[in-house]
Amino acid sequence: YSGQNGLKQSLILAEMIRSYGWCVEIPAQGGSLKNQLKKADRLGVHIVLILGDQEIETATVVVKHMGSGNQETVSVVNLHDHLQSMRFIP
Repeated sequence: YSGQNGLKQSLILAEMIRSYGWCVEIPAQGGSLKNQLKKADRLGVHIVLILGDQEIETATVVVKHMGSGNQETVSVVNLHDHLQSMRFIP
């Protein structure tokens, strides 16, 4: 996320995803996307959601699978179904 609006939208999105039963962490310090992805990789995170200004404007989120590096843009409306289809045992 970037800026106050990005933080607000990230918190709203995080609560929505937590209601699906997923664990969510939002970087407290922000920082560059590259550094945030490196930290997520070090922590063993499997799926990262990227929310930038463009995604906020279009009500979408980028879903990145850290193992494969594949990513796709998903509508917030369809996010629950998309995340359900990605459930796996590490």
